[in-house]
Amino acid sequence: MRRMIGWFGLTLCWSVGAAEPEAPTGEALTGPRLVHWTEIKIKNHVVPKYPRKARNQDLEGDCKVRLIIDERGKTTSVEIITCPPEFAEVSTQAAMDTDFFPMKVEGVPVKAAFVLTYKFRLGDAPSPAPSQPLAPPPPDGLFVELKFPELSCSQLAQVPYPEQARAAGVESACRVMLYLNAQGEVIFTEALDCGEPFLSAVRAPTQPFICAPVVQDGEAIPVIAEYTFNFWLQ
Repeated sequence: MRRMIGWFGLTLCWSVGAAEPEAPTGEALTGPRLVHWTEIKIKNHVVPKYPRKARNQDLEGDCKVRLIIDERGKTTSVEIITCPPEFAEVSTQAAMDTDFFPMKVEGVPVKAAFVLTYKFRLGDAPSPAPSQPLAPPPPDGLFVELKFPELSCSQLAQVPYPEQARAAGVESACRVMLYLNAQGEVIFTEALDCGEPFLSAVRAPTQPFICAPVVQDGEAIPVIAEYTFNFWLQ
């Protein structure tokens, strides 16, 4: 019989036999620039190894840690918030070894602090996929933020339901920020509240958005707009 130790909650987790980070919700942070996990972009994700002792004892658990990264995106500090002792060392090491793209404020790299959770679940095969895919940071430059209804889009993106999620009976509301260039083309999709495999699906639609250029003072400008893709099973 499996035993769960540590923090308990009703959680849907893709990872089996490994650990994956999960976006935190409302934790009080301390550090240079306090940001949410989804604002951070992974450059090199390191998955903590499932401790042999914990596996042999059929132990599962969640390890919540607070990270501080420097202006280069290197982890400089890892603090355990809540974590069963069996998973603390491997979670700390994985967090220290993971590299991130620098957090930028008005184009200037800054130090940042955020919280993530490594989830340890037993299974037949490990899954190294993080909840946030490895992706480049959002493009630099000035993007004017609009409400999506303010855009004139003649064609909405057609995104197929991920078969992995469909087979598991999983539904999701995938909230993202769309970056559009001056021609009205989506050039980047940033996750606001969207996990895998849904994020990969919305980043590679079979038919993309086609929107009319936004004109300001007689000049077409790049813009960003929030949009939610709903994946509901019928």
